[in-house]
Amino acid sequence: MDTPQTITAADRVEIIELAARFNHAMDEMTFGGDAASLRGSKAALLQTFTVDGVLEVVGGVAIVGHDALSQMCDQHMHDGVGVLDGVTESFAGLTVHRSSDHVIDPTGTGAVMKSYMVRYFQLSAADVVPHGMYVVTQRFDDELVRGDGGGWRFASRRITGLHRNADREVVSADMPAHFAKQGVVPE
Repeated sequence: MDTPQTITAADRVEIIELAARFNHAMDEMTFGGDAASLRGSKAALLQTFTVDGVLEVVGGVAIVGHDALSQMCDQHMHDGVGVLDGVTESFAGLTVHRSSDHVIDPTGTGAVMKSYMVRYFQLSAADVVPHGMYVVTQRFDDELVRGDGGGWRFASRRITGLHRNADREVVSADMPAHFAKQGVVPE
């Protein structure tokens, strides 16, 4: 067994900020904007992972490496498609990711962090979910390593769905109206 590294207070701050950078990049891809700002959000997301980093949804997909993460970003920016609990869903419009309760422990190769995520999706119809807001809670289990230059990066992010405030099929049924309100015609 490898001897755990020492995790300093500065390391903890950097690791929690890494999670925040992931959240901001994901959110900024749904806010829209010009092509340069969208490319910047994609680049910011890729910088949170090692080159061979993994974003895995328990019971669903595993997105491995920068090329696959880049494709996920392109799809997310183009039509609001995301992956939730292993199922691809469309959520054109605003999303907000908020993480909390970060617990960070050293390992022989870096660190592990567990945290909770609350994701908010703004939908078009308040009768589908309260106030038109679809809320999902998730647990993130992360493996982190020091990247080039010494900064922390995600080697893997494993997402486990915990709760949602509406049935996925009911929310998905609202998507055509949601797209139409935004002037988007899904294929």
